[in-house]
Amino acid sequence: MAEVIRFFIFDLHMERHYMNGGNKEKKKSQNAQNQGILLVFLGLCGVLFAFVGEALIDMVFEGGTFFQVFLSPSPQKMAIRALFSGTLILFILYIASIWRKRDLLENSLQEALEVACIEKNKSEAILEVIGDAISIQDLKLNILYQNRAHLDLMGNHLGEACYSAYQKRETACGDCHLLQSYEDGLPHRRESAALVRDEIIHVEIISTPLCDSSGKIVAGIESVRNITKRKETEQSILTLNEVLRQKTQELSALNHDLKAFSYSLSHDLKTPLTIIYGSSQVLHDIYSSQLDETGVYLLEQIIVAGERMDQLLDAMLQMAHHAQREMKLETINLSLMTNEIVATQRANAPNRSIHYVIADKIICQGDPHLIRSVLENLLGNAWKYTRNTQDPVIEFGRQVRDGVECCFVRDNGAGFDMEKADQLFRPFHRLHTQEEFEGNGVGLTTAQQIIHRHGGRIWAEGKKREGATFYFSL
Repeated sequence: MAEVIRFFIFDLHMERHYMNGGNKEKKKSQNAQNQGILLVFLGLCGVLFAFVGEALIDMVFEGGTFFQVFLSPSPQKMAIRALFSGTLILFILYIASIWRKRDLLENSLQEALEVACIEKNKSEAILEVIGDAISIQDLKLNILYQNRAHLDLMGNHLGEACYSAYQKRETACGDCHLLQSYEDGLPHRRESAALVRDEIIHVEIISTPLCDSSGKIVAGIESVRNITKRKETEQSILTLNEVLRQKTQELSALNHDLKAFSYSLSHDLKTPLTIIYGSSQVLHDIYSSQLDETGVYLLEQIIVAGERMDQLLDAMLQMAHHAQREMKLETINLSLMTNEIVATQRANAPNRSIHYVIADKIICQGDPHLIRSVLENLLGNAWKYTRNTQDPVIEFGRQVRDGVECCFVRDNGAGFDMEKADQLFRPFHRLHTQEEFEGNGVGLTTAQQIIHRHGGRIWAEGKKREGATFYFSL
């Protein structure tokens, strides 16, 4: 049989305040046993004293020795003794029952006090760990209780009226939420400002009535949460929104200027350039025989420069178009789109032998027209820069870099110097000469612009004469 472990809790004065269940039951049993023994002893003593007293009285008035009178009573005396003994026993039993009821009431009261103490400690523990500053106030708004958070936030104001402690007023606030809870019996919430330690703080206050067992409102609970930081954050957000609104207006103005610039490119610059280029071409075709070698060379330089200028204007117009185009997000099969672009490359250069490696089922969300422009640019660069490579390979796939899933286009072509990687996406800036590889220097800038509009990032890694890899995330 398992042994019951019994323990006590003592305070600093060695007074016992708590015992576990086993000891309490043992104490109750011992108390009941001791009380029973005491009652029996008192009863026997009472009977003995009564009989002795009676014998002494009879000995004085009737004569005879004490033992004769005590040990040989008459039948009437025996009846009186029996009646007396029975009455005494009944009296003792009655006293015992009263004693027993008293013990039961005392034990019930002690248990109720212990339960109340436990519940009180539990409630206080909950109020301490809940995080909010909580106080209890009576119907006159006097502060009866403050948890630790409330003491830290508002200071110790036990016994003071809340309106005097927090608002420095002589009467209750006209819109007091706790008084409203007392009137309608419902919780109320509001935000307010309070002066605490010579500093204004913003608080969120929730009040609720506290009722007794009959439902009568006897006090109120007030929960106070410091929202000063939240208010500061909200104000910062409002300020940032205003700055954002101003920036949006500025951006709108810049977009308007960009549209005007695009119109200027397409009309004011494109038209004169077309005239210059066309006239130079006609001059070369008709009058080149009448010019010497220097004249023909200069005329050809004008034509080549005109062609490059025309291509550059087209690229700038395309970049401006991508920047202004409204995005329409859809589910895109990048693998299928890459295969379509590769098919076009093979049709345009059937004599080139390039090994393509394209991963299957790469799906993303984006604008199909804009994303196609990015892939055409990256795959076009890979196709261009592998022109002088033996056994060229172009790969499209997906991998995780720095915890972010991204797509990539890799080739084993001319590559680039990583020290100049930050120059790749600058408009009109090229790492190779026009004689090495043709281009206008806006393709990667356009690709970066599109990726940024999708909330992504694009970057490149490479090594000179060993190829390059362009990564982008959406």
